[in-house]
Amino acid sequence: SALVLEPRSADNWQTLAGTLFKDPAADEATFRAAQRAVWLAPAMTGSHVIRSLVLLRQGRVREAIAARRAVFAYAPDDAQAHYEFLPFLHLDPDLDPASQLAIRRDVHRRFSDPLTRAAVPHMNDRDPERRLKLGYVDNRLLCRSTHSTNLLPMIEAHDPQQVSLCFYTNLPEAMADDMTRRYRAMATGLHHTAGLSDEEVALLVQADEIDILVDVSGHLTGVRAGVFARKPAPIQVTMLQVGSSGLGTMDYAVADPVLLPADRPSFFTARGIAVTRLDFRAWTDGYAAHLATFDEIDVALDCFPYPGMTTSIEALLMGVPVVTLTGDRFVARIGETILRTVGHPEWVARNTDDYIAIASALAGDPGRRATLRNQLRGELLSSPFGDPRSFTRGLEAAFRDAWRRWCRERPGKMA
Repeated sequence: SALVLEPRSADNWQTLAGTLFKDPAADEATFRAAQRAVWLAPAMTGSHVIRSLVLLRQGRVREAIAARRAVFAYAPDDAQAHYEFLPFLHLDPDLDPASQLAIRRDVHRRFSDPLTRAAVPHMNDRDPERRLKLGYVDNRLLCRSTHSTNLLPMIEAHDPQQVSLCFYTNLPEAMADDMTRRYRAMATGLHHTAGLSDEEVALLVQADEIDILVDVSGHLTGVRAGVFARKPAPIQVTMLQVGSSGLGTMDYAVADPVLLPADRPSFFTARGIAVTRLDFRAWTDGYAAHLATFDEIDVALDCFPYPGMTTSIEALLMGVPVVTLTGDRFVARIGETILRTVGHPEWVARNTDDYIAIASALAGDPGRRATLRNQLRGELLSSPFGDPRSFTRGLEAAFRDAWRRWCRERPGKMA
């Protein structure tokens, strides 16, 4: 192999780490390969990134954050490295929301604001009632992933008389699958943007004359913050995110009063559990097997400060009650908004004492749990989660209100 011929090649060790990373069962070997690459060539930032992702997957959050920060010593002016560090902020229980936002704003002040100042005026037709052109941006969209599956009902529910759809995804065209074909059938435009710069993607958005550009990816690997910083569309919306993007060019965020309340509850402190009481499971073989594991669960304890989203929905779908601890930031209230939407605000804890009391009450009432096992799926499907058409009508109405406001504030070109 290449490593046998060149055992001191940092490139070879990093390549091995990148290959092994695809298999979670090989995390230890992945970490050792990435660590060897770091020792041989500390300035190779990709090895630091792989180390941080392995540590994160192992639940070693503080070590993962430190490993990610190490990139900045060798690439202080790498905008993408800074953008992709931002999701780690949500995982740090010691970092309050104000400090998180300050870090985000500093990153955007350095890397995004210069792009925003160079943005050109929008020449979109200012007819407030015409058919709108929506653009969705996501690095994971259009493949068979949990994210694409969750978004699909909403996307399919869009009224083609009111809006046309265009998608921009980092998914390489070679990875297209049956999910890609379903999205393509709804689109007036679909762009595989892997390999394109942020500037090139922004130019695509402008050429498509998008009226409202929606970010459904947030700060993840392959983040396109540089696209939104250029303000290629008159209105830009962040959706399905876990807090403020910190970008001054974002006009709206899709949220509800639970995620954005008037008051903010106080902090909390997590406590440990004896290792003998924990049962760690490996990755399941297929989605059906994954859902079947909920048959062994009586009560789902939501994590914090970053609660579950899809996992909580899956638990409710399988008849398992979920206990969540609400918090003082956007991301920490996602569990609450899910439970309130389904009709179970009584499982939302305001502090750790409430959390323990709610979980204990559910654990000690097998009759109640048996009833919930039979009725929770129906409650979920009869809630707004099971009615994507109504949700999407409301979303389109919000988009239309935003568009009318933009047209009023910027009178000009009409078709």
